[in-house]
Amino acid sequence: MRLGKALSVLAAIAMVTALATSCKPTEGKSCRQDGRESCVDAKNALVCHKGTWEPMLCRGVNGCHKVGSDAECDQSIAEDAEVCNLEGDVVCGSDQKSMLECKSARWARTASCLGQNGCVLVGKVVKCDNTVAALGDACTHPDDYACSQDKKVELVCKDGRFSVSATCRGPKGCGVVAKQISCDDTKAVLNDACGKDGSYTCDMESKSILVCRGGHYVVDEPCKGKLNCRVLGTKVGCF
Repeated sequence: MRLGKALSVLAAIAMVTALATSCKPTEGKSCRQDGRESCVDAKNALVCHKGTWEPMLCRGVNGCHKVGSDAECDQSIAEDAEVCNLEGDVVCGSDQKSMLECKSARWARTASCLGQNGCVLVGKVVKCDNTVAALGDACTHPDDYACSQDKKVELVCKDGRFSVSATCRGPKGCGVVAKQISCDDTKAVLNDACGKDGSYTCDMESKSILVCRGGHYVVDEPCKGKLNCRVLGTKVGCF
């Protein structure tokens, strides 16, 4: 009888151990509670998405930690295309030069933050300085303006991407003044992009007046003889 009882106890322990092992979250295994998080270690977690456990990085300072009987993964910092768990959440990229949004369980780059202040988290609010951007960078606000990194082009947000608005070949280039974009367009090259039809400027050699037509500069009038094209305040002419 004693041997039989011992075997029964061992069998019960083995069953409990097997059940505990089968319930432990494992990457690729099935899960029931969508959105549930489980810590793997201090910087890694598993999250239940669509009935399957998948890995999720916890790059924030708090890493992965217990909150009562649950786990919480600090994703206050993330990288593009990584797994996320809170739809619509917004954070800074780990390079502090981009803003990411959680879309369909993946972080997606929604804005570049190449301005002086980069991307910072103030309390629970993400602040992105996108006064400087690269052509084709993601953006979120239509008709938002930025300067190119070489300060020679003014960019505008169209259809979620920065495109060329105008060239800024004047000596002051493209700059940020009181959070507003300032483009020195007192010089241009034939066929340069321009933002306002009917506006005038001078060519690089100061020998022709250019006018903006259909979004590009064309020759309006050559300067004859020893006359040079000059921009005087709001007036452009051959002097």
